[in-house]
Amino acid sequence: MKTERRKFFLKWNDNSPLPLFSALSKLTFLQYYNSRKVTFDVCFHIEKGGFYMANTIITIGRQFGSGGHEIGKIAAKELGIECYDSRLIQMASEKSCIGMEHLKPVDEKRANPWLYTVPSDYSNEMTGFGLPMNDMLFNVQSQVIRQLADRESCIIVGRCADSVLESYPNVISVFIRANMPERIKRITERQNISSREAESLIKKRDKDRSLYYNFFTDKKWGRAESYDIVLNSTTLGVDRCVQIICSLVK
Repeated sequence: MKTERRKFFLKWNDNSPLPLFSALSKLTFLQYYNSRKVTFDVCFHIEKGGFYMANTIITIGRQFGSGGHEIGKIAAKELGIECYDSRLIQMASEKSCIGMEHLKPVDEKRANPWLYTVPSDYSNEMTGFGLPMNDMLFNVQSQVIRQLADRESCIIVGRCADSVLESYPNVISVFIRANMPERIKRITERQNISSREAESLIKKRDKDRSLYYNFFTDKKWGRAESYDIVLNSTTLGVDRCVQIICSLVK
């Protein structure tokens, strides 16, 4: 028997004029759609006022120079969804009205606990009060990430997205690592710097990402137990990593 596969999103509030199912009639809703031979890729997410079908979100953590951004971008294209990486900084800037010149330097970095300033001009309920710019960006980006997860299936690279969406169903967390020689090669070619400079930059960026992730989550950056799956792009190659990620949701 051939079944129809469809994406479904249902959300409502008390003021909605549409005749919608209540949360208590979830079983009736399912029985109705089952009778029409419809199957779903995603599961229900319960909210105050109702329930809706959850989108599928893939989060990608990555070592610097491992090809995580490239893998996320290709996988998103294969799946027909969006990949959000550095765009999240721009989206946070637009949401908070804080200039990119303030946000970009602190992206995916923990503030120095001994030396930081509190930009009181930007303190509010959205960004937080008495916080350094790093924490303000994390707070706004987290809101952006949740809004994306509510709105669409997508791939989100970095920004502790796996932890931010921890309470969401249908979130698959991936970490991409690679061997140092391949990472050095990738960075030297991408940034036109020497191997020694590339190795130094890799170690610095990895340290920044580790401190950032470990500070804002209750997990450890890069540890296998922190993610659903860890892939080595040196061993598997970029294309195989993409295939594995896509197979998790197809």
